[in-house]
Amino acid sequence: VDFMNASAPKAPVAFPPPPLLPPPMSQPSPPATQRTYENCMIVDSIQDFKLRWNFLPEEGRIEMAMEKTGADGWISIGLQDTRHVDVVNQNEMGQADYIVAHFLSSTSEYDITDMHLDADTNARPSEDAVQNIDSKLVTRLDGRLVAEFGRMLDTRDSQDKMIGLESKVLWGVKSSGVWPAYHGETRGSVAVFWSQPSSCDPAEVGPTTWCNSASKDFCLDWSFNPEMTTIDFKLTGKTTGTLALGFTDAPGSMYPADNMICWVGGDGAGVLK
Repeated sequence: VDFMNASAPKAPVAFPPPPLLPPPMSQPSPPATQRTYENCMIVDSIQDFKLRWNFLPEEGRIEMAMEKTGADGWISIGLQDTRHVDVVNQNEMGQADYIVAHFLSSTSEYDITDMHLDADTNARPSEDAVQNIDSKLVTRLDGRLVAEFGRMLDTRDSQDKMIGLESKVLWGVKSSGVWPAYHGETRGSVAVFWSQPSSCDPAEVGPTTWCNSASKDFCLDWSFNPEMTTIDFKLTGKTTGTLALGFTDAPGSMYPADNMICWVGGDGAGVLK
């Protein structure tokens, strides 16, 4: 208030309108993907975030779908080298190729954007100069947000990461708000082996074998029992020393982990700890 000149007319203060938010969704329903995918991984069970894909090396491309229950904001994945120097810090965002599905206030629709982060730091990704994702389709129905798209395995773009047999996949979600609203603690990373069968329903996958190389220096076999309450493992290796299996939430790191180690003792008896 201008107490010295209270009678002077004042121009109204113009405040910017709040960002347009997408309308709320109804309750969750079965997957809403419009296309068919051979593989599925539960990226995070708490967030109910799934990643589906078709790995098509003969065509030099991959088709993907990000699927999240209860997301009115944005969802994303990031492709990072498996031996990234910050692999132990499982949420480190640096030097990664991002794909973000987000709501556009300008069009009142969702879009999928190809982004990148060159610096080895946690920061907001920047939009790529060339958008190398195609066949974009966003479905927002019955409490589930699904973003489907495709791209070449090697786009020959310096702002993209080449997709080989394995990637470290970063993920982040923001259940409400418009991009680039901060995701907070709802982020992480997983190791994805694109060429190997994967299912979000373990009952659909029978006995499975993975070997570290064609020479089969180390192989792991596993299968679930019919009731899905236990899992059986078999380790095979060309060694006279030890074999080990570890479970960790930090892909590429030996710790923190739950480890099992086996070897043959001096008396010829097997030891498992």
